[in-house]
Amino acid sequence: MIGMRRTRRSKEEIERQITRELAVMTPLLGIHACDVELAAFDAVTGVAQIHIAGECTDCDASAATFLPGIETRLKLKVAELQEVRFAQKESR
Repeated sequence: MIGMRRTRRSKEEIERQITRELAVMTPLLGIHACDVELAAFDAVTGVAQIHIAGECTDCDASAATFLPGIETRLKLKVAELQEVRFAQKESR
């Protein structure tokens, strides 16, 4: 029996996939006034930090409401991902 060897992807490849998935996911969640972006990804721990800017102006939902759904979807699509956390955007 021939074993299948999984090739390791680079950090940059994983970050590109996370960014693509976030771009696809945002309209599906109906987050019209929010911007969801990857702030950082640690390839060693598998932790992605995302930044969500804006608020849902038409409802009482905050950006935190969407984190569990975003995390679940990203984990299904990105095998290397272990956890998704909020990141604070640096003020300039």
